[in-house]
Amino acid sequence: MRWGGKWKQNTAKVKRIIKSRILDGTYSPHQKISSENQLLKEFGVSRHTIRIAIGELVSEGWLYREQGSGTFCTDRDNDWKSINQTNKTIAIITT
Repeated sequence: MRWGGKWKQNTAKVKRIIKSRILDGTYSPHQKISSENQLLKEFGVSRHTIRIAIGELVSEGWLYREQGSGTFCTDRDNDWKSINQTNKTIAIITT
């Protein structure tokens, strides 16, 4: 397996499980999800993997973050359009 393959598999696994928890009602709309520490212990992966998975789920509209409060499940029925219209991802690259 080439470098990075395991990391990508782990990220996809974490995303898949969190999505399934949203869809099956384990996480209710606007409910805070487990912390990064809880998730990394549960999945046995690195903090980086958890952060990437959560970041991708935020970008895809499954989750949203509130600074100082945590990461929450979106209300897919009511918030989907407004989240996609208002959230922007900004990256800063330094050298």
